[in-house]
Amino acid sequence: TDADHLEASLEMVRRAQANGDIYKGTYSGWYCPGDNEFKTESQLVDGHCPDHPTLELQWLEEENYFFRLSRYQEALERLYAENPSFCEPEHFRNEVLAWLREGLRDFSVSRAGTSWGIPFPGDPDHRIYVWFDALTNYVTGAGFPADPGAFEKWWPADVHVIGKNITRFHCLYWPAMLMSAGLTLPRQVFAHGFMTIRGEKMSKTRGNVIRPEDAVALFGVDGVRYLVLREIPFDRDADITLGGLVRRYNADLANDLGNLVNRTVSMSARYTDGALPPVSSASAPADLELRTTAERTIADYHAAMGRLQFDEALAALMALAGAGNGYAESQAPWNLNRQRETERLGQVLSVMAETCRLLGHLLAPFTPASAARLAEQLGVPAPYDARGGGGPGLVTLLAWGSGGEGWHTGAAQPLFPRTELPDEGGSLDDTPPDDPMRDATSPGVAT
Repeated sequence: TDADHLEASLEMVRRAQANGDIYKGTYSGWYCPGDNEFKTESQLVDGHCPDHPTLELQWLEEENYFFRLSRYQEALERLYAENPSFCEPEHFRNEVLAWLREGLRDFSVSRAGTSWGIPFPGDPDHRIYVWFDALTNYVTGAGFPADPGAFEKWWPADVHVIGKNITRFHCLYWPAMLMSAGLTLPRQVFAHGFMTIRGEKMSKTRGNVIRPEDAVALFGVDGVRYLVLREIPFDRDADITLGGLVRRYNADLANDLGNLVNRTVSMSARYTDGALPPVSSASAPADLELRTTAERTIADYHAAMGRLQFDEALAALMALAGAGNGYAESQAPWNLNRQRETERLGQVLSVMAETCRLLGHLLAPFTPASAARLAEQLGVPAPYDARGGGGPGLVTLLAWGSGGEGWHTGAAQPLFPRTELPDEGGSLDDTPPDDPMRDATSPGVAT
């Protein structure tokens, strides 16, 4: 255990003790080793934990220290009455409210007879167990209690992003623990669903596992980041196939986005030596129409990001890439070059480049390395590090024409090379016939 986390865990327990929220008692009941929690009879399904049906429950009877969660019944009811969005999405919040209506039960926070773990304050025969250890990591990372300046800067968290199977602990246990310690609650807890294969959890035993290293070999790190957030609605379970992921990758990234960026940079180099006029000089009806589409896309993107609906944000982004390709087809810069309409050619390429610039910024939270490479090809600054880690607010970068007074594009390189599904005969390669991505094909590329 790191020294800073050890001290944070001890401080959380000490504060709960000082507040009268810790007591010693004896508990007996069915214990699930999968989620480290005692289960009531009403929670069991056919004698098993519903979240870990393959694990055998253990009947335990032992003396532990307990946290008085029941003392916070009214405080938590008030929290959800005054701030329903504390737990999102709604269907998971409803589960939390149902647990509240059942009445909160105190929970064990120590174990005796084990040498591993943080000694319980005031009783070296016990160790801090799970909740005052694991959940405390959130405030440890923000600097509690050793660095008050950092803690003031980083806490409270804007959102805890968790799996749907641990909402009870994050939406009931954790806020009560913070209340007991006199600390501010996170602003929101958002629970996401699971990835499934044909409606089943991934399992090595069943052989229906997509290994992360295999996915990275096929799509690259940025490609995997994109696919996970594009294909899987964040608020519920989603069924995936490797074949479906390949088709989505090729259709969205290799074709729509990659096509627009490649044709923009290639034609700029070929027709204007990479020198483009300010986009503000482009005012034809088609130019203004694409600008309006871009501004609407940015608004939709921001709204979706605020709801943590990342799939919707990326769908809006890709719709703009499609509009950019449609603009290129309708304005046909290759014909303008052939007809020596130099001024209009420059305007069209500037509009295309500006669309690519906006797309790069919109992609940065999802695919930071690729967004940086896109900026390099366009010849514009990359405001975000390729490894991620924050940067200027997107809103300052997304105004149409804010990229500068003209620019000089670089060399075209494939951002997302096409990939093909390995022919291994596995069931994960199959995509249902009604999958809308099954017949996705490459659009024609005119340069």
